[in-house]
Amino acid sequence: MKFFCTADIHGNMTIIKKIIKLVNNSELDCLILAGDITCKSKVRTLEELTNKQKEVLILMNSGWQLGLNTSSFSSRSWWIQEGGCGKGGKVINYDKRNNISKLSSLELIKDEGFCFPTQTYYLTDKGKNLLTQIQKDEK
Repeated sequence: MKFFCTADIHGNMTIIKKIIKLVNNSELDCLILAGDITCKSKVRTLEELTNKQKEVLILMNSGWQLGLNTSSFSSRSWWIQEGGCGKGGKVINYDKRNNISKLSSLELIKDEGFCFPTQTYYLTDKGKNLLTQIQKDEK
């Protein structure tokens, strides 16, 4: 019996076309797609984000650093600090309701390191490109 199993396609059309070609050109008995077939949600405009999420991206693009206190799962808290976390600059705190973690799941920010109890984040190229596109659209 011939099986083909794959996962984590995330809407990649190149891979999907290859799978279809494989299925059509082989004598498979079973095709297993184990999950994560569709792509993650994508943000195309800054307007799709909350005001707090926008604020975080704009500040990160201006040299602020985002941090997450991981000392306790129940009391995890986000903050952003001018000049970098722990550098003594102005601090803005966010609570769970601000859904800052969504920026990570959308790949607009990425964790850059962990030094207990702080995890820090940087603005990804995708996040920078989104901000650049919005600025162009505003002109």
